[in-house]
Amino acid sequence: MNKSEALHFIGDFLENFKSADFEGQEGYLVKMNESLRVYPEFSAYVETEFVHILKNDYCHDLVKEYYDIWETLQEHTNNRDVFDVTADVTKFPLSFTLFAQDNIVKKYPELLENVVESRIAYLNENKDNLNFWTNLQIVSAIAKIKDDEKCVKLLNKLFSIPLRDTTLTESFVRKLPTVFKSHTELGDDILKIINKNDWCEQYMETMAEFAVIDEVKTEEVLSCMHARVQRKPRDSSLLNKYYKAMESIIEELPKFRSLAETFAKEALTYAENNSVSRRSAAKLLNDQQSLGSRAQIGKRTDPAEKNPYDYKYIDSVKDDEICFLTIGGDTALKDEAANGYAKRAFEFLKDLRMEKEVSVYGVAYDFGDLFDEKKALGRQMSDYGHVKYNAEYFSQISEETKNPQFIRKLFETFILPRISQNNGKNRRETNDAASRMAKFKIWAHCFGAYVTLKLEELSLQKMEQLGYKEDERLFIQKQMQVLAISPHCPLGVSKSNLLAIVSAQDNNVTHGNFFEQQIRKMVGKGKIIPLSYFPEKQGRFILVNRMFGADNKKYNGSDEDEHNFCSLRPVAATSKAGILAIKLARNFLQNGFERAKDSKTDIISDMEWLTKSKSEEKAFAKMQANGKELMQAITENVLKEYHKHGSKTSG
Repeated sequence: MNKSEALHFIGDFLENFKSADFEGQEGYLVKMNESLRVYPEFSAYVETEFVHILKNDYCHDLVKEYYDIWETLQEHTNNRDVFDVTADVTKFPLSFTLFAQDNIVKKYPELLENVVESRIAYLNENKDNLNFWTNLQIVSAIAKIKDDEKCVKLLNKLFSIPLRDTTLTESFVRKLPTVFKSHTELGDDILKIINKNDWCEQYMETMAEFAVIDEVKTEEVLSCMHARVQRKPRDSSLLNKYYKAMESIIEELPKFRSLAETFAKEALTYAENNSVSRRSAAKLLNDQQSLGSRAQIGKRTDPAEKNPYDYKYIDSVKDDEICFLTIGGDTALKDEAANGYAKRAFEFLKDLRMEKEVSVYGVAYDFGDLFDEKKALGRQMSDYGHVKYNAEYFSQISEETKNPQFIRKLFETFILPRISQNNGKNRRETNDAASRMAKFKIWAHCFGAYVTLKLEELSLQKMEQLGYKEDERLFIQKQMQVLAISPHCPLGVSKSNLLAIVSAQDNNVTHGNFFEQQIRKMVGKGKIIPLSYFPEKQGRFILVNRMFGADNKKYNGSDEDEHNFCSLRPVAATSKAGILAIKLARNFLQNGFERAKDSKTDIISDMEWLTKSKSEEKAFAKMQANGKELMQAITENVLKEYHKHGSKTSG
């Protein structure tokens, strides 16, 4: 661009810039800066109009382009005051001024104090301005001032401004550790400012960060934090933050653990603590018992009792009552879910007109901080030989994952009183224990089947400790009746009276065995699995091709439905096979409740457990035959694969 062309462009800029669109303005600004860099003598022609545009037509998205021209002009102007932004933030639009100030300070660090003073002055005049992008930079800028005396002077000036919006003050306080990192000699002054603002939401977090910067101040910081929680007002939120902050401090500086734990134990005595804050304190104190899992047991109640949602918490259960415990999947973490399962069980009992004779219970899980659900499920599969994991997989498994507290609570509530006396110290007479166990029924869904198998393990272990002989133990355990729907546990290993219902379309759980792999291959090839029954040695389960929709039509519902069906009543979308499976499951439970009423404990056949009419006996016999044929087909497939590959198939 020659001089004549540059002069012509400047005229075009002055005339047409304001009316140009965004891209046009961007092009004008870039080209204008190039022209002024080549011909700085033209600056005088542009200066006044550019300042006017900057003040009145500025676009923040073009701040870099505006700044480039501003920088060029201020280098060649005879009137530097017009372009000075270090003393007055309000001279130009705020975002532009701060952008310019930041760039000036990079070139001229000695101007930093002036820049900070201008921002504090602006804030003092605009107490209601909550512009984080603007104001959060003040404390960070103060941290860069090398002189300690000037630094603390500016901090005191900043925090003397009576800001109406506390959120901004909190943001300033949160940045103070940054200043301490650069000015460790100012520890007392900075700590004093933080403590004056101990009402801030992030006070504890700020103090924790401050504490680990210099060990000389750590004990004092811990004492200040503790003094704050000793003083009211305080609530569970403050206490929770207090415990978490102390934990972060001792992770960095373990030498202060003893003092932190002493303070935490005192704070735990305050009534304002809740379950969340106590859990945080338990982490700090490494209280394994408090960090473990827990179960909240609830009971369905008569509407006349007027309990919320006809559900109330319980601590104990009568050892001779007929009871129906619903154990949900791993999402049963709240009372609403637990009560949902219990309500369905109660409705089933109403169908049988037995709701007044059977107590219904639900359970909500709290897995705590130490229980690893994935490893717990994997370990159970491995323990029963269904899945093989290397030793390293379980090397870090916690004791809580091996023996969850929430399952022990269920055992001690529902099973231990039925097989023992005197708080678990003495055994019962065998027939007495068997009769009581026969009155205990479980309906488990998904993860609930894992829980059920763990309950069984505890039961058998305890009976052995109490002196029951092996045949007695097996006889008593066989009385515990379980219906497991979509079970996430190994099948064919239970010593209880367990019946499972499984959908071939359920992809949410895996049992890790060859049978399942073959079934999935068949389904993948489009084969319709006939409604089948497999006896105890093969898992004792009903296999349904699909629970919802027709076998030969696409189901319009969710694929999750095949796993999440957990009702004892069929719905409109339930398949024909699903309806029969649910009917047999209802029979299984109904027969169990009727036998419990009559104190029957004799061993009966699967046909007797699952059917109540001649037509059902015929249908069940067909299911048994289907199961045998399916097992035979799978065996033949195994042999074909063996001969095809010339080696034994793994699984």
